[in-house]
Amino acid sequence: MFVAVDALAQTRAGGNDRPASIDWFGTRSRVVQADIDSSIRVREYSVVQIRQLLSKMLMVDQLYRDSLMSVPGTDKRYLAYAAKVQANDKANQAILAKIIAQMGWPKLSVVGMEGVNAAWIIVWHANRPYQDRYFPLIEKAYHSGEIPDTYFKTLERELAEAP
Repeated sequence: MFVAVDALAQTRAGGNDRPASIDWFGTRSRVVQADIDSSIRVREYSVVQIRQLLSKMLMVDQLYRDSLMSVPGTDKRYLAYAAKVQANDKANQAILAKIIAQMGWPKLSVVGMEGVNAAWIIVWHANRPYQDRYFPLIEKAYHSGEIPDTYFKTLERELAEAP
């Protein structure tokens, strides 16, 4: 299990110059910067660069999630990790929206399994409106064999169960 204890101290490493205001569990916490810059211009990226970006987005998505499991919810570090997770999720969602606007849903035949996995994880970790927004594209990718069955069925089940 990867624990981002040292990574937390490096809040600007590869970070976004625009800090996000975080509201976690209904409490206001300090302004936290994402570990990826959401202001990048993906329309200038090649497919290879998009694949590399999706790989980085997946790494950023996972960076602090294991750390959340390693400390009690009452620990100060927990709130810091939670804030980093939320900032990274928002930045990843902004970047994924740009990628989708540029090339449509990331397809297995274009970005490979890691790219599809990254895109799906970002949607999976998003709020319901974001998931609803991209579910039709995920469904279309599923029907054309461009996303694993389990990804589509897991999100479909989640959306059907949630109010």
